[in-house]
Amino acid sequence: MQWPRPACWFRRSRLQDLKGETLQFVNKKGAVPMATLTEQIYEKIRQDIYMLRLPDHEFLTETALADRYQVSKAPVREALYRLCREGLMVSYPRRGYRIAMISEEEYEEIRRIRYLNECAAVDLLLKKADRPALEAIAEAAEHTGDVGGNMKFHMSLAAAADNPVLTDIIDRLVTSLARSVSMLKRAGQGRIPVYHQEIAAALMKGDAKSAKEYLKKDIGIEEESRNEDY
Repeated sequence: MQWPRPACWFRRSRLQDLKGETLQFVNKKGAVPMATLTEQIYEKIRQDIYMLRLPDHEFLTETALADRYQVSKAPVREALYRLCREGLMVSYPRRGYRIAMISEEEYEEIRRIRYLNECAAVDLLLKKADRPALEAIAEAAEHTGDVGGNMKFHMSLAAAADNPVLTDIIDRLVTSLARSVSMLKRAGQGRIPVYHQEIAAALMKGDAKSAKEYLKKDIGIEEESRNEDY
């Protein structure tokens, strides 16, 4: 019996096409290799998803995206494969890809899970009491006027915890909600309140409880969490 292939699966030979494909930039010392082209395309697509630059209900093809970003299809294919694994896109064989949409129930659940993980980050970063990291959080709190700034602030919390696994989890949760936040703003549902400066101030004082309370308001958790001291 042959098991069906996952929607995002593709042949190993295609993966091999990506080997050595990198971007170059030129400085005074000559060409220096940058991050892989696949990584850059992944970041571009991800950013275009949460900034509403890509359509919600249309199929996106490798060819169309390759034309959009002026690259070959190989790095686009690998970037899409990664986005599918992370749940940001869904693959439809022989049709293309679509942005994964989340229901209202999923949105609320993701917010709660994100809150618990960011509380864990608060505990870890305060145990380390790394002054430069706290100052980086405070600086990020000054530039949160848009979705990108909001993401940068919350990722600064994750980075300060210095736990790669936790950082990756928070990154995925923040990104999955960013598109919904952008859609709310586009719909004209008013200014979404942020409490970044209050969170940063509490962290500078070493006050985990206050930081978590402001974090709860910032993420939009209305009910009391049973695990708020997580």
